[in-house]
Formats: sequence, C-alpha cells, structure tokens
Amino acid sequence: MATVVERAESLATQIEGTTLSLHQAQTDYSNYDFSTLPESTLSINRSDPTLATQDVVASLTYLKKLKFHYTEQYAKGRYTRTIVSDTDPGIDQKTHDDLQASNRELKSKLKETKDRLAQSYQQIRQKAPRVEEAFSALQTSSAQARKLAQEILDAQLALSRLRASYPEPRLSVAAASTKADEQVERMQEMENEVQSMQTKIGEMKEKNKTAMKQLEQLKMERAQAEQELDSLKVEGDEDHRILGLYDWFSASLTMQKSLLSIDSIEHTASNELRITYLLPEPVTLALVFQPNTRNLAAAQLVDPPPQFDTDITDLLGVFQMNGDASGFLTALLARLRHMRTQNEA
Repeated sequence: MATVVERAESLATQIEGTTLSLHQAQTDYSNYDFSTLPESTLSINRSDPTLATQDVVASLTYLKKLKFHYTEQYAKGRYTRTIVSDTDPGIDQKTHDDLQASNRELKSKLKETKDRLAQSYQQIRQKAPRVEEAFSALQTSSAQARKLAQEILDAQLALSRLRASYPEPRLSVAAASTKADEQVERMQEMENEVQSMQTKIGEMKEKNKTAMKQLEQLKMERAQAEQELDSLKVEGDEDHRILGLYDWFSASLTMQKSLLSIDSIEHTASNELRITYLLPEPVTLALVFQPNTRNLAAAQLVDPPPQFDTDITDLLGVFQMNGDASGFLTALLARLRHMRTQNEA
C-alpha cells in the first residue's frame, strides 16, 4: 500500500511540475508587456485570435518582402563587385548549373519543411483543445489521487492507534456479529420476562386489592363485633356468640394469610412491622412507617435465604412516592414467587 501511495504522490508532483498548460499560456499572454511593440500592433484587439492571426500574416508578408529586397540588393552588390573586379571569378556554365540545381534542391527542401510546419501547426490547432481537456482531467485525477493517498495515510495512522489502544485478542467481525446477535436475543428474552412479570404484578395487584378490601371489611366487622360484645357483656353471664365470632374471624385471618403466603406478623415497635412469608422457605420483611401515619418510610429483607437475596430499593422508591404500601407488598411478593419459580426450574 505504501508503494501505491508513493507512486501516486510522485505522479501528482510530476503533473504539477509540467509546463503543458494552455490556461497558463493564456495567462502569460494576458500579462505580457506590449509597450515595446509598434503602434499598429498595439491597436489590434488582443482578445480576438482572428485579428492576431491576420496581424501575424501581415508581419510575415512584410518580412518576406524585406528579405527579398535584401537578397536583391546583396546580389546587385556582388554582381557589381564581380564586374569591376580585376580577377576572373572563374564562373562558367557548369558552376551556374550547379548553383541552380543547389537552389532548386534548397527551395524544394524549404517547401517541404514549410508544408510540414503548416501541417504541424494545423495538428496543434486541432489537438490543442483535446490535449488541454485531457491535461485538466489528469490534473483533477492527480489532485484526487493525492487526496486519496493522504486519506489512506490518515486511515493507516488511525488503525495503528486503534491497534495500540486495543491490543490482542480482538474480536473479529464475525465474532462481534455473533455476540451482538446473542445480546439481542438475550434482551428479547429479558423483555419477554419483564412483560410476563408486569402481567403477573397486575394480576397480583388485583388479587391484593380484593384481599385488602376483604381485610378492611373484616376489620370493620371485628370492630363492630367488639363494640356489640362490650355492650352485651354482662358480669357473670357468657354470650355464646363470642365463640362463633372468634372462629369466624380466625378462619378469615387464616384464609387471608394463606392467600398472601404469610406465616406470621409481629409488631416490633410502634411504627415497625415484621411480616414473615413462607415461599416455602421463611422470608422476613421489615416495614417501617412514618409515626402516626400509614405512609411507608423504609423496608428491607431481614437475613433472606440466598435464593431470595434481592435489592428491593427500586420497588420501594416507586410505591413510596405513590404512598401505596399494599401495592409494594403485592409487587414484592410477586417478585419473590418469580424468583422461587426460576430456582425450581
């Protein structure tokens, strides 16, 4: 690759160093100092090539006449010197014939040379636009090649830096694609699990709402029954309905605990409550409420078994803002049951 880059740079340098440029010739012509030329030449419109050509033709005609006049005067002078000379020049018919033959040969060569020169000029006029167009395209290609060469060098430098920053072993494209596919599949499975958990949480919320309503109703009935018991209680006289009510309340509480997998409920302080769940292993949850309110202040699992060791901060934060303690208990119970199902699987 380095050889290709060096060749491209060398070619671009050679192209930029060439003098084959009609645009440059036009610029040089426009910047030429014409102050030394005759007034007749200066009067010509230099931007019109036709007028310039006519001026050149007129100049050539004038030079030809001047040359003929000089030749004529030179011949007359030489002829006069020959006549008045005392020595015989030794010119005979053979010398005269040789000179004529030499002149004819020179004229023939001159004509051929002029024809070739005119033909060359004509070819130059025909090929000049194409040559200029090809040269412009070559310059463009050269600049592009130099730009691409620089980009190749930059890419090689960036690749070297990446290799230095990330040493072996590196992931191949195929391995990276496989790993990305596995991560996508794992994310899809986790998304499905989240949706399943959300569905179960919704179901558990509905069940918990129903159970809480029943519990509230039982509490109200219990309070009403206690009031009736106090009003009907007579010293030394037993009310036989007490046993029936006690059995009914006991059965209702047992059913409620069975629905919520509650083993025991313990008041450890005025604002702290500990609930032990059987899943089937015992899991103890400590709830701390704000004093004299039902607003949940804190919650944590007390020495949970390893399979139920989880962070409940996220659940607590969501339901604590809404003041929904029962919703927090429902969501936590659903999570613990889901963890038990995964461990059994």
